[in-house]
Amino acid sequence: VRNEGNIEIVFKPRIVGYAKQTKLPPVLNDYVILAPRLKMAHLELVKARSGERVYNIYADGIIVSPTAGSTGYSLSAGGPVVDENLLAIVTTPMNPMQLRARPVVFSIDEELSIKIVDKEVEVYADGFYCCKIAEGEEIKIKFWDKVGFFREKRQYYDKIMRRDHV
Repeated sequence: VRNEGNIEIVFKPRIVGYAKQTKLPPVLNDYVILAPRLKMAHLELVKARSGERVYNIYADGIIVSPTAGSTGYSLSAGGPVVDENLLAIVTTPMNPMQLRARPVVFSIDEELSIKIVDKEVEVYADGFYCCKIAEGEEIKIKFWDKVGFFREKRQYYDKIMRRDHV
């Protein structure tokens, strides 16, 4: 964050996904990996470098968002509020069958792999339909870049809490 009078410049991270060697559009808000209509998908989330499995869930889908997106769809689905100065990736399961499947916050340097164990899923990038991923395939997600924004100075948490009064 850089301050210039009443204006500040804020830098937000974007993430990018890859499916079958195809680069998906980089996102500032989120990727939503969604099961077919009225069905559940079996999804596995793995930390790509270490191979450690984080989730093995049946759910309506999963939301993967960088810091800026953590206070949007992810928050509405039960995800955490992430301080805007942290560089993070948040994963939020959507209506998982397993009660232990909770949102997880990762370092922005982490590379994630989401395997579609069964059923074809749809992928949405910042709210727009992107593609389908077939059963048995995976989507890899990692840090892409930082984007700068000019804005008036404000209190971050005050803005979030004011959403209750809309």
